[in-house]
Amino acid sequence: MGPEAIRKLLIDEQERTPQQQQQQGQQQQETVAARDILEAVEQLADDERRLLLKSLREIASAALQHQELLELQQQRQSAQLRRQQHQQQLLQPMQHSCR
Repeated sequence: MGPEAIRKLLIDEQERTPQQQQQQGQQQQETVAARDILEAVEQLADDERRLLLKSLREIASAALQHQELLELQQQRQSAQLRRQQHQQQLLQPMQHSCR
């Protein structure tokens, strides 16, 4: 920026009315306030994302535990059924010999 351009800017600045300067100051304050609000909203969004991820991890963990418990229960039932079948097989020859 050359000296003429700088001088023109200074003259323009001096010629501004107090009302224009006040409007410019108000616009700057509004801009700062808008930035502050945007930062607060972004922070809230980040916090919400973290909470959602934490909740999803907890839900996934609970679902996995539930799945593991179901599998254990099925294994126990299967083992119990095999024992009953084995006992019946052992008892069958005795039942036939008693007749």
